Amino acid sequence: GGWRAAMYLDDGTSDAPQGALLNVFTGKLGGAIADVAKLIGEVVGVERTAISFRSENGKGELRIGDVAGGEMEPFVADDGGVSTLSNTLFSGAPGSPALLGRSPRYRAKHPGVGIDVDLSGHNAVACDFRFQS
Repeated sequence: GGWRAAMYLDDGTSDAPQGALLNVFTGKLGGAIADVAKLIGEVVGVERTAISFRSENGKGELRIGDVAGGEMEPFVADDGGVSTLSNTLFSGAPGSPALLGRSPRYRAKHPGVGIDVDLSGHNAVACDFRFQS
């Protein structure tokens, strides 16, 4: 049982950080991530690839090699600022607002994991994420 998963690391990652990240995300070091790791039945691969991410005021782009990529454009509020939700479950970090928008492009495909999705044109949410070990 459990999900099939693949792990992608930036192609500039050396062996020592790769080992540490594998220990964290496979649950060997305990903590909250260990609870998520219990849902994974099989890790089908660990690969290094070019990873890029940029985000500014709710507009951004994520690319993970040829496997996944997406963009986000923010919804604009009446005052010209980015639309946000505060004090919500959608926020990745307590106290951080969730930025609302749409994804003009989102595609992820990995046959080994069983993912083949195109969610282009759907709503999108962005938020801060902080991980501390």
